[in-house]
Amino acid sequence: HSQRASDIIDFVASGLFGVRFIDGWMRANSRMAYTLRLQALLDVFTITSAIAVPLLRESWLPFTFLRPISMTQALSRLMRVTDLPELYEQLALTLAEFFSMVFTFAG
Repeated sequence: HSQRASDIIDFVASGLFGVRFIDGWMRANSRMAYTLRLQALLDVFTITSAIAVPLLRESWLPFTFLRPISMTQALSRLMRVTDLPELYEQLALTLAEFFSMVFTFAG
């Protein structure tokens, strides 16, 4: 049952990210440029994968391992805005990458 619960949580979260992606795509001046950004491609792969995993149990490769990349990019943008010393920024990014990968591959 715990695997089923995590699939449902992942499905709901991916649905919310999917709505955010579609909203951004609809508002974009250039929809092709929006779609071809690295962040958008990562969103498409992880959203599609998370929605398909509960439906297709056999022979499906989930792309959820890409989520640490998108989380690290978001954290990097946040660190550029804040004025922390370089050491703290790198420490925060390294810890975030480590824990996101541990949780991604452990699940």
